[in-house]
Amino acid sequence: MRRLTGRRLWDTGLAVTKPDPAQVVGGLLLCAVLGLLSAELLNALAASPCPGGPNCYPWGAEGPVAGIWSYESKSNYLIRGFAQLALIAGAGLFLIWRAGRDRALSRLERTGSIAALGTAVLLSFV
Repeated sequence: MRRLTGRRLWDTGLAVTKPDPAQVVGGLLLCAVLGLLSAELLNALAASPCPGGPNCYPWGAEGPVAGIWSYESKSNYLIRGFAQLALIAGAGLFLIWRAGRDRALSRLERTGSIAALGTAVLLSFV
């Protein structure tokens, strides 16, 4: 990262830096994933069980997702979705915040970020 200026932002200790292309791509990907998850959760909040109208969802796990906990009920689906959203947003915001520091991530920070993102992915299969 190259510094644009030596001035500090307020008293937070963050320096103004020009982001690397990988950081820009990562940030855009994070925004896209968070946007899609948020849209899915908003649609699920408004959905009613079938048969209930045009905007319905067959809660109760039919077909290939039968037996998966998160599809058994609307509340399970929303709990899983909000947990995924919180884990991805938390890990992403931590990594964005950490990108402004001058030193590399510690082993604990790397492990924690990877664990949070891995847990969010694994929640898709529960």
